[in-house]
Amino acid sequence: LEENVTVKTGKRSGKENTLHHWGRRFQTQAGDRELLTRHEIQKKAPDLLITNYSMLEYMLLRPIERPVFQQTRAWLVSDSRNQFLLILDEAHMYRGVGGAEVGLLIRRLRSRLGIGRERVRCILTSASFGEGTSAEAAAREFAIGLTGETAAKSFAIIRGTRERRSGARPGSRAEAAV
Repeated sequence: LEENVTVKTGKRSGKENTLHHWGRRFQTQAGDRELLTRHEIQKKAPDLLITNYSMLEYMLLRPIERPVFQQTRAWLVSDSRNQFLLILDEAHMYRGVGGAEVGLLIRRLRSRLGIGRERVRCILTSASFGEGTSAEAAAREFAIGLTGETAAKSFAIIRGTRERRSGARPGSRAEAAV
């Protein structure tokens, strides 16, 4: 999309200049697989929106973002089998006051979408929940409190396998200086 041109007037007359065409770059082109700009998302809600809780809060407040939620709500209404999938990465970080705010944000999101708990599927990820049955019970209780789910809806705990890298070692001071 870059174009080299010769400046015709002014102090830089006769010198070469590169036009980057930023206006065309920051718009989804034919064949692109993702939405790149907020303006495009506001026109057509994406199938997948990756954001953080702070931006989600702004989106819920800003009138210009309403089409995203209206379109998502229409999609949920269109088929009773459709479910809203909410993924919270590093969920263990949402404790205390911050966790309460995120919990309320999830409830406001459900309210904006006009859906009950049964239409939301939550996935919470963490590498910090601990081991054993008491840790699993605490993780389930935490997930229920954060998401507003009922105790009747089960949370499955899926454990990963820690993989050790072969040849892994701490770096040396010489390596750090490079």
